[in-house]
Amino acid sequence: MSRLLFNLAFSTILSLLLTSESKSGIVDSLKDVIENSSPDSKRIKALLQLGDQFEFTSPDKSLKLYQQALSIAEDGNHLRLIAKCKNYIGIMYRRKSDYPRALQSYFQALEINQNLNNKKSIANNYNNIGLIYENQYDYALALDYYFKALDIYKDLEDKSTVLANTYNNIGIVYDYQSEFVLAIEYYLKALAIVEALGDIQSAAGSYTNIGSLYTAIYEKVQTLSYGTGDSMLNAIGLGAFTIPGLLDSAQYYQKHALSMQLELELRDEWTMSLTLSGIGLIHIKKKEYEKGIKKYQEAALIAHNLGSLRQESYAELGLVTCYDKLKNYKRAMEHHQRYSSLKDSVFNEERSKELGKIEAKHDFKTAEMERVRAEEDKMQFENAIKDRRDNLQYSGILIFLVLVFAGVFSLGKISIPIRLAEGLIFFSFLLFFEFTLVLLDPYIEQYSGGAPALKLGFNAVLAALIFPLHSLFDTKIKGWLVKSKDQPGNRYT
Repeated sequence: MSRLLFNLAFSTILSLLLTSESKSGIVDSLKDVIENSSPDSKRIKALLQLGDQFEFTSPDKSLKLYQQALSIAEDGNHLRLIAKCKNYIGIMYRRKSDYPRALQSYFQALEINQNLNNKKSIANNYNNIGLIYENQYDYALALDYYFKALDIYKDLEDKSTVLANTYNNIGIVYDYQSEFVLAIEYYLKALAIVEALGDIQSAAGSYTNIGSLYTAIYEKVQTLSYGTGDSMLNAIGLGAFTIPGLLDSAQYYQKHALSMQLELELRDEWTMSLTLSGIGLIHIKKKEYEKGIKKYQEAALIAHNLGSLRQESYAELGLVTCYDKLKNYKRAMEHHQRYSSLKDSVFNEERSKELGKIEAKHDFKTAEMERVRAEEDKMQFENAIKDRRDNLQYSGILIFLVLVFAGVFSLGKISIPIRLAEGLIFFSFLLFFEFTLVLLDPYIEQYSGGAPALKLGFNAVLAALIFPLHSLFDTKIKGWLVKSKDQPGNRYT
């Protein structure tokens, strides 16, 4: 056992040393690009890549590099790169549990990408926004954004890892909600894509998710009465499985995930720890406690090196269970003390995060209310300007109509040809008819519902009401003109 742990520790240290050496060369190369490249785009991309190198080891340094890249992008008005930088910054704020700032960055990136019609980046923004709501336990809103991203990827016929990640995100939410049928469906969709792409890292993550899900289903079935468990398996499409068969399937997926991770040069140590603990749990369920101890010890070592208190506490609790079942109470007590210490640390960390989430939720709601109020104020201001413009134009038209009709009334005092008088009268009433239509149009639209036939009917009624008035004016004006022609000295015939 000690030899196994020594080999694992030696392998981990060697991997870290090799990774550090490789990382140092990449960092130097990127710094050279930043210092010596003239195009802004090259410097911005180099800064983003340099930030990626410190993403897990020094997140604050990554954030500063991303912000530096954003400053250069904004100075050059490189919209696509501005959106990309804001997305990177949002990721770092999410990891710091600063959800209001993360959402602000994501939504700013989303707005730019929507204006540019950059659909793939829009989908990426939707996914990241969904992760925030998932972290805040708002699963309905998280699913809403995940499915928005999924619709875009389907429209683009994008079958890359990003589509698989979206399927996995959806599956995880359904897993949390104990919607086992849907969780399996989306996990398997994700797995099919990454296997076709040959993406070993993502495939290993999918296998781990599926293995954990089968274990969860097994535990759920075990709590049910006799016969009910089989009914549940039938209901979720696993009727071909026996209850012990669930554990065999879970073990297959977890072990396959582990073997794939061990093949990688740059391993996802956090996922490896999770996978090893998952295998240890399966050994407990199968009463294979010695094997369970082995896996939990490996998981605890990796989690300890990563500083992952939660993962280490899971492994320590598994060791407590295994030693207790083997009646080795001394070792069980040692690991229980270690577990209790870790649990207290995790509790304090989680308590701080919960308080942060409450504050973040309040800040986000306040910011959202401010945004809505600002939009309402802007709309009211624009409506006020529009109303003022319309009133001025209506007043101007009305004054013009008054002047036109005053001119028509004065026709009886001067001598003009009757044909010209008829034309002026017709023109005046035509203007009056059109002006009345403009005034009444909102009401006609409301009552007609926009139906062309009804609108034509309203217009016909209005014309019918104006026609007698037009005839009256026409007759009167012609009468005045005839009298004017009969007076001595009139030159018009």
